Amino acid sequence: MNARPVDSPDLFDERVWEKLAVDARYDFQTFMALSPLMPRQMQRHFRKHFGCNPEEWFRRFKLRTAHCLLLRGYSTKAVVGELNFRTRNYFCREFKKVYGNSPKHFHPARAAMSRDKPGHSGTEPPSQVS
Repeated sequence: MNARPVDSPDLFDERVWEKLAVDARYDFQTFMALSPLMPRQMQRHFRKHFGCNPEEWFRRFKLRTAHCLLLRGYSTKAVVGELNFRTRNYFCREFKKVYGNSPKHFHPARAAMSRDKPGHSGTEPPSQVS
């Protein structure tokens, strides 16, 4: 455990926590172990400064990172491995909860194909057929 004061100004910077998540290789238990705060302190700190508990913040960070990797051309399989998701199915289910579509819809080649379809700009969902 690091000897950083609980009220250290850098603990308010989300980038510090993001770097810690990367250093933990996207594993939540390792993230908690590397934290300069005790688990209960982390609960209070995250709730106060980020509006959620550490586990929810960590999940959201992983999914944001996954979204960026997909847009850069990573395959779903590569994202699952790189970000240490339990399974491909778990990742796809969690990703769809947040982004409304499966990861394959965010791959650059697929997005380009969607933009080429008549009547679809690629930035908004296609209209529903009644």
